[in-house]
Amino acid sequence: MSKIKKLGRPFKFSESEFVTKATNVFYKYGYENSSISILEDEADIARSSLTNSYKNKEGVLLKCLDNYLNLTSFHLLDPLKNTNDNGFDSIMSFWNKLESIALKNKPMKGCFMFNINGELGRLENKKISGRFNTYMASLEESFSAALTRAEKSKTLKNIPPQAKYILITYIAGTSMLIQNTNNTELIKNTFNSLKKLITSWK
Repeated sequence: MSKIKKLGRPFKFSESEFVTKATNVFYKYGYENSSISILEDEADIARSSLTNSYKNKEGVLLKCLDNYLNLTSFHLLDPLKNTNDNGFDSIMSFWNKLESIALKNKPMKGCFMFNINGELGRLENKKISGRFNTYMASLEESFSAALTRAEKSKTLKNIPPQAKYILITYIAGTSMLIQNTNNTELIKNTFNSLKKLITSWK
């Protein structure tokens, strides 16, 4: 009777697919509860490929953070900085996109950067904190650019001095909310409240 040989995971892998799956693993379990074995199983990668490419779990996380920063910059932050509109439209578009992303993902996940910083910020890991600081600086720069255009175009005439920090705080707040509830109406109401706040600056 012949034996059926079980094939192992292939050594070659698509990095973009792996990073997406690995990010979902960290979303699902958190960093500390995500083992190499879980990454192997749920991100479908051979252990040798993982260790050769990323060394360890931290290396995988850093790649996921870099990818998240690049995607966020391209889809959400660059339009705030580079769109030649009145500023107000870019800001509202940002929040509409963020709400759409939040509600489309099942389960809803929140902001990966804020999630990881909330879990690991206390560890003072310079590689992780460096990426979070880059993300925060990019948020400040992007909102500042859009708010400046809104002020010049007079589409927002009553912008508070701390407006960019208010907007960033809402990102952290909505991320925490999304992590802790599946109540879509509550999430929609939170985004609507923010949009009304921004509109009140007219």
